[in-house]
Amino acid sequence: MIAGGALFLVGGVIGLLNSSPDEAAPAAAATSTTSATVETTSTVPAEETTTTNPPNTTTTVTVVAETPEDFLVALVRGLRADPELLVSRLNQVTIDIYGADQCLETLGQALDPETEFQIREIGEPGPWDYVIDDIITPLNDVLPIEVERFVAGQTIIQELHWQLVDGQWTFFTDCGDPL
Repeated sequence: MIAGGALFLVGGVIGLLNSSPDEAAPAAAATSTTSATVETTSTVPAEETTTTNPPNTTTTVTVVAETPEDFLVALVRGLRADPELLVSRLNQVTIDIYGADQCLETLGQALDPETEFQIREIGEPGPWDYVIDDIITPLNDVLPIEVERFVAGQTIIQELHWQLVDGQWTFFTDCGDPL
């Protein structure tokens, strides 16, 4: 029975990994397209979890981390029309500073159905100080991403910072006044 459950679990994980963000949200996918151009290559390691189950059986499940390109597609979808998606992908540090409700309100006011991004360069994960509203939070393993952002008819070059948490990229932003 345990072996059958483990096979069911592995099958479910594989099914999730094979589904694209467009399959998870067909309505949003029908209204948004995003191009992501990568000029550099970045390798994101897979996370491996090993569980020992009685009687002396071991199950290993490899969870492939989300790519920066996949996260950019989700981020654009959120910036166009889905503030709940954005809040769900905020780094916990941002939520700790501002609160989820305030971030939902702030991000909901910043939606732009014509938002576009293109990746210009992906850096290497490393230390980064998240400095926002006179609060400095030193972090490790933060990925710098240089993008071209097309918003309100203008092109802006920005450096974004993302952190991989449980196989998914999270981002940092300013949600107004700290709690």
